Amino acid sequence: MPKIIELTDQIIARIRQAFEETMKNPTLTDGKFIFTQTAEVKDRKATVFFSEKAWIKMQALIREFSDEIAWHGVSFRNGEKDEYIITDILVYPQNVTGATVTTNQADYEKWLMELDDNTFNNLRMQGHSHVNMCVSPSAVDKALYDGIVERLESDMFYIFMIWNKKNERMVRIYDRAKNLFFDTKDIEIKILDGDVGLENFISNTKQIVKKAATVSYTYKNPYANTYFGYDDDDVIYGYGAMTSYSESKPQASEKTERKEYAKKYSNDLNGKDSNPQKAAVKKGRKVFK
Repeated sequence: MPKIIELTDQIIARIRQAFEETMKNPTLTDGKFIFTQTAEVKDRKATVFFSEKAWIKMQALIREFSDEIAWHGVSFRNGEKDEYIITDILVYPQNVTGATVTTNQADYEKWLMELDDNTFNNLRMQGHSHVNMCVSPSAVDKALYDGIVERLESDMFYIFMIWNKKNERMVRIYDRAKNLFFDTKDIEIKILDGDVGLENFISNTKQIVKKAATVSYTYKNPYANTYFGYDDDDVIYGYGAMTSYSESKPQASEKTERKEYAKKYSNDLNGKDSNPQKAAVKKGRKVFK
C-alpha cells in the first residue's frame, strides 16, 4: 500500500481524533500508553510505462556493464492517474566501481546545462545498477533519495530505481502532488509498444512457453544396511552405508563372509589385477587396442 509523504492539516486532524478515541478507555498493564498510526492509503497501485527505446537502453546498460552504472530518465505523469511514463534514458558523467557511482560536480553541472529545456525539466527518474548484488538501497542511496525528495516542489514527482543482472528491481515513486509514496510491491512495470512491439511479443511468448513439470527420481542404494570392512577383535574398520547397527558381535561365519566380500569389492573398486585389460573385461568393459 502506498504511504503518505508528509502530514497535512487534514491528516493531522484525523490522527488527533484517533488518538483521542484511543485515550478514552485505556488499559495500562505496565503504566505505559502506546499509540501507533500508520499513514497508508489502501487499494492504490501505480504503473511505470517505458517506451521501447527507454527500456532497451536501460536493459543494455544493465547487461553490458560489469561495474555499477547510473542514469536519468525523461519522465512524465499521465494526468490524474497513478501512471508514469519514461520516454528516454540518459547517462551522465560518472566514475564507477563494482559497488559505487560518484560524480564530479562540475562535470555533472556542465552536462545538465547542455540539455534542452524540455529534457532538463522532465529529468524525473534516477536509476542505477547493482550488478550481481541485491537491489536493496544502500545508506548512500537513501541519503540521495532523501535529498532529492526534500527539494521537490508541491507539483513534482520523482522515480528511483535499482536493477541487477537477475532482473530484480527496487522501484520507488514519490509524488508530491498526490502526497503519496509508492514502493516496489505497489508498482507494475510495463513497456509501451512501438515499432518493435516488445510488450506484445513478450505477452504472446508467455502464452506458448510453459514451465516443464519437475520429474523426481529416487535412487536406492544397493548397499544399504551392508557394511564393508574388516574387524580387529571388538573394533570394526571399513566403509559402507549402514542405516542401523547392532552392538552384538557377529558370528565367525558372518565375519568370514564379510571379509571375503569386502576383499572382492575392494579389488573391483581398485581394479586390482595383474592384467589391466583382463580386469576391465571382468568389469564388462570393452577394450580397444
